[in-house]
This record gives sequence, structure tokens and C-alpha cells, in this order.
Amino acid sequence: MVGPLGGARGGAAGPSGRRAGTGLRGRGRGPRVGSAGPGGPAPPGGGGGGGRGRGRGGRFAELKAREGGRPTDEDRGADAPLPPVYPTTAASGGGACPWEPDRVRQMVETSMLSALGGLMYLLGTTLRLEGYAAYFLPLPMIVMAQRHCSGAAWRTLLTTATLLGVLFGPLKAMNYVLVHGIFGVAMAVGFRRDLPWAASVPLSALARGLGILGSLALSSFLINENLFNLLVYNVEALLANAASALGLGAGTPSPFAIQCAILGLVVFHCNIYAFLLHFLYSGVLPRMGLKCGRIPRLVTRVAR
Repeated sequence: MVGPLGGARGGAAGPSGRRAGTGLRGRGRGPRVGSAGPGGPAPPGGGGGGGRGRGRGGRFAELKAREGGRPTDEDRGADAPLPPVYPTTAASGGGACPWEPDRVRQMVETSMLSALGGLMYLLGTTLRLEGYAAYFLPLPMIVMAQRHCSGAAWRTLLTTATLLGVLFGPLKAMNYVLVHGIFGVAMAVGFRRDLPWAASVPLSALARGLGILGSLALSSFLINENLFNLLVYNVEALLANAASALGLGAGTPSPFAIQCAILGLVVFHCNIYAFLLHFLYSGVLPRMGLKCGRIPRLVTRVAR
């Protein structure tokens, strides 16, 4: 149609398909930034969309590098290695030490193995199978010491004790630490340092014996009764009854001799227990790719 509005309609139906002239979107709108005109040269980065995308990516990378405190490529140089991308924490002696992925993996493994150890101890005490479950309670600490360091075994012990203390009370947690925890850490340290069994077995037995005596002392304190003296008195009464029933007039041994005999039995039990666990783990840990100390040749022959 030709009329007063012909110019506007003609502008709306131009070859480009966009409104021009008196259209609202076409008013005051110039050529896009980074795009070439009808006869002008192309931008240095290639096409308009690609150059704009690369420009935005470059600005974003520069902004990210400046926010993270890392030098840009121009400041660092093209051939210089990239700085570490791990977050840093303050070191004890000043400066910053990198938070490496190995520390994250150690933290995750510590939490998982601590939960496993607490579950085994709970099932053993609940189902009255502590005598059987006790053979596997040192395993989490031994694995952590072999995979990381001796301090990881202590952290596993403390984490398990904290878990048991929160869920079941401090008494059960202290019994676990004294009877099984210190013994497991002693074995873990011995295996980590690759000690011979002649040194590792007595060390583990000493930790086991001290833990048993510590647990006995803790129980005596809680019930306000000396359980060791009560044990000595019961043994003395049992020997007196046996002597009278057999018609022996020699009498019963002194309380000091009974105490020495009880301590001797505890030492014997701890050494046998530590040796049996060493023998058990000598067939398990090497198959897991872990060390089990310097195994004696006789034990190796018997195991074969």
C-alpha cells in the first residue's frame, strides 16, 4: 500500500528482515562491537562470536588468577610451571604448607577404619564374642600405620575412642583404649618400623599387660574396691580349700607369692597373645601388600 505509512511499512519489510527506520528496536542502534561492517575489515580474533567468547574467557581467567593470588601468564612467563592449586594452611614454623590430597585421603580412611573398629568392638561386646573379635581390632590401626605413618594409627585410635565415648559412654571407650587400642598401636608401630619379632612381640606384650592392669585399676576406682586384692584373697581361699580337701598340711602360699604368680600368668598370656596375632597377621598383611615386620625363618617355613 502506498500512503502515509508506506515508508514505515517498507522499512519493516526490508531485505534483512529486521525493523529499521521508525521501528522501536532499530532506533539509535549502531553496529555490534567486534563485528565487521559491510565493507570493513574483520576483527583480529576471527568472527564476532568467537572473538567475543575468547575475550570473555581471557578476562575471566585473568580475574580468577588475580582473586586467587596467583600470577597471570604475562607476569609468570610462558615457560614457567604453574603454581599449586591446592589450598594452603599456616604451618607451625611460619609460612604456608599445601593441603595435599594425601592428607584428605588419610582423613577419609581414618574415619572409615575408625567406624569399622568401633563396629567390631560393639558387636564383640554385645554378642559376647569379644575373645574372637579382639583378633581383628588392631587391624585398622595397623593398616593406617602401613599406608601413611605411625601418627595415623594414633589418630585412628583417638577417633574410635571418641566415637565409642559419644555413643556408649566414657567407660567403654576407656576399656577399648586400654585393652585393645594401645596394644594395636604398639603392633602398628613395630610393623611400620620393620622391627624383628624378637622386639615387636615383647613390645606388644608390654602394652597389652599395662592395658590390662590399667583397666583393672579403672574398674577398681569406679566401684571403690581393690579388685586385685580381692582376686588374691579368692585365690588364697581356693588353695586353702583344695589343701584341706586333699589332706595336705603344708598350708597355703603367702599373698606375695600369689601376686607374683598372677603377674607371671598375665605376662605369659600377653606374650602368647602377641605372638599369635603376629603369626595371624603374617599370613594376612603380605597378601594385602603390607609389611609384617621381619618374620623369622621358622615361622615362614611353618606358614608355608
